[in-house]
Amino acid sequence: MTGPILRTDLARIAELRSALVGERLEDVAYGQSAYAGYADPQDGDIHQVDFALLLRLPSQVITITWARDDRVEGLSTSATEPHYDGDDTVLVPATSTAWAVVIGQTIASVDLGWQISETGVPESLWGLRLGFPGDRRVVVALGEIGPDAAAWYHPDTLVVLFDEKDLTRYRTLGGATPVTGPILFEDAS
Repeated sequence: MTGPILRTDLARIAELRSALVGERLEDVAYGQSAYAGYADPQDGDIHQVDFALLLRLPSQVITITWARDDRVEGLSTSATEPHYDGDDTVLVPATSTAWAVVIGQTIASVDLGWQISETGVPESLWGLRLGFPGDRRVVVALGEIGPDAAAWYHPDTLVVLFDEKDLTRYRTLGGATPVTGPILFEDAS
């Protein structure tokens, strides 16, 4: 994996959209820590992913993971399936009812959400929203599930949101306050 995708990484952005838009989603798996409590399949509208989200398409696997480059925190993607050695990481099939409604569907759009993780660093990819027919959307973002069952910002874990109302409950680092202002995703236009 490479570092986080930056807003200025136009080639990586185009490559990501090209790899996903128009492709049929065949299967999904999560790269999880065997010891963090998420080694079993999850259900519900918010999922927490320790290491990586793997999207199996007809021609390739796209891996979405968190990445850091010094003070820049963001999402990174790759067209290579990660190989996990040892017994501390497991691939968990995403068999939830929330995923079931989009498995087999064609990805119609990929919208991007940007952040500045710290003063003085470039904007990096904070989240991406996959659009499917029937106005169904799945958001993958940096974060974790907080004790209040809301998504909280966390730079080295992913959250998967199946209901965008959960974005209105998304909390800042530490979970003390809601994110101020709307969380915006840019479409390809």
